[in-house]
Amino acid sequence: MKCAKIYAKRLNTWLTEYEKNTSFSGSVQVISKGEVIFKKHIGYTDRERKIAIDDDTRFRFYSLTKPFVAIGIMKLYEEGMISLSAHPGEYIECARELDTRITIEMLLKHISGLPEIADADKLQKKEEFDLSAEVQKLSGIPLNFEPGTQVEYLNTNFIIPSLILEKFHKMPLCKYFEELLFPTLGMQTALCDTGESKIENLATGYEKSESGEIVPADYVNMKLMSGAGFAVGKLSDAVCLYDIIKNNKFLKPETWQKIFTVSDVGDFGAGCIVFEWNGKRTYQHNGGFLGFRTIHRYLPEADFDIIVLSNVGFVDGRIEICEKIHEIYFGESRNNNNPEMDKGFIPEKQ
Repeated sequence: MKCAKIYAKRLNTWLTEYEKNTSFSGSVQVISKGEVIFKKHIGYTDRERKIAIDDDTRFRFYSLTKPFVAIGIMKLYEEGMISLSAHPGEYIECARELDTRITIEMLLKHISGLPEIADADKLQKKEEFDLSAEVQKLSGIPLNFEPGTQVEYLNTNFIIPSLILEKFHKMPLCKYFEELLFPTLGMQTALCDTGESKIENLATGYEKSESGEIVPADYVNMKLMSGAGFAVGKLSDAVCLYDIIKNNKFLKPETWQKIFTVSDVGDFGAGCIVFEWNGKRTYQHNGGFLGFRTIHRYLPEADFDIIVLSNVGFVDGRIEICEKIHEIYFGESRNNNNPEMDKGFIPEKQ
């Protein structure tokens, strides 16, 4: 217990200095063997009005939404409703003309070869998009590579499974998440941001202007993101990922094992990355776009969990904070293997 307090004090001191040097703001939590050993809220949810981040602050998860789509799809698989080796067109009409070699598993592990539907440019346009029509258009566009031969992280790969979830549950994905999946997973305050209504306690996301001023981030079309990135939640909601993974909740252990089994050509499991970090097997989920950066990192063999949610897009401190946490609690940090799910999804101007 004494060591835990010393480590927490060291991390607190470092984060205070880090905030001062970078203008980072957000929430950081560390769990070891089921016990919260560190939690800190840093900075402001609203800089203009000096409203501090606290337990009630919601953050945009962005691609931290993807694991929940994967969990939903794997539940359908577990119940015998779908086959992971099936073509998505077997379940949704808009995908019927896609390359016949593409499977649902390829989508979940980002090896489909499909082009992007929701790229950075589209996501910053205030337009209505029919996702089924966008998927249908893909059949007339050349693949980026032969299915199953390479890895490319794309929102497309999770928008299509999102439509499959809507088809089977006979409701919009937002309703499925908020009324069925999130509550079942213990995420009592998680919501979907479709841009149609104001979300209580949602943090303002910040970027830096060309002159260097910290300003509210530009518009993002959250409805277009769909299951690829429209979830929002509190720190307590994100923590549920630790609980459900550690305790094999909602899905059978063998199904969770499928989620964390990577493809032959990359580090992606279903909605996650699986890799060796500082000599430890690591499951990672993360997200990032205008105004927000998120990361969840679980080390199953050490039963050690890190969550960082931030509302400053101009400070991508997720990895640096994870490395410092590892250094403090494990005594070393090699800083030599830090893949990010959302790499390549940030606008070039950033």
